[in-house]
Amino acid sequence: MSDNFIEIKDGHAVLRVNPAIFPLDVVLMAAYVMIGKAHIFLDGNPNEEIKVSIFPDGSNDLKELAYEFNNQLLNYKVYLVQSERTADLRKILLARALLSNASDVNTEKDEGESCESEESKSDFDKFIEDTENLDFDSDPESITIPWYNKHKEESEEFFKAVEEKIGTKIVRG
Repeated sequence: MSDNFIEIKDGHAVLRVNPAIFPLDVVLMAAYVMIGKAHIFLDGNPNEEIKVSIFPDGSNDLKELAYEFNNQLLNYKVYLVQSERTADLRKILLARALLSNASDVNTEKDEGESCESEESKSDFDKFIEDTENLDFDSDPESITIPWYNKHKEESEEFFKAVEEKIGTKIVRG
């Protein structure tokens, strides 16, 4: 029995993964999730092709396990892409959170006295200085407006219809 990418033989399923699409990190994350459902063995060259052998743990269906593994590959690939896309935003948010909780140790220094030379500043300190000029109050895409407020009329109609259907008033926050 064989699909284009799943080969089932001798009590195990074999998937051949293209590392250009799913890098080794993604394959490892998907394999980790399968612990407890199957025994996963990895082989091959992570630059050319990764061979994944799936042995069921118990009475699990081999084809279903192979499909689930493929779904996990997609899941973690999307996670990796989103993580890369939002890395700068996470750094900014973390820096701002740390800044807002930090005590102002150097506030009482003389104006002419610098606590650090430019060369000795850490990358983090330079990053913080760069983010101080960002406008966090600007919201051109209205991300900070709750969905309910943006779509109040549609929401009210929906809630009224649901309340009529169930015969109870819905408490909204």
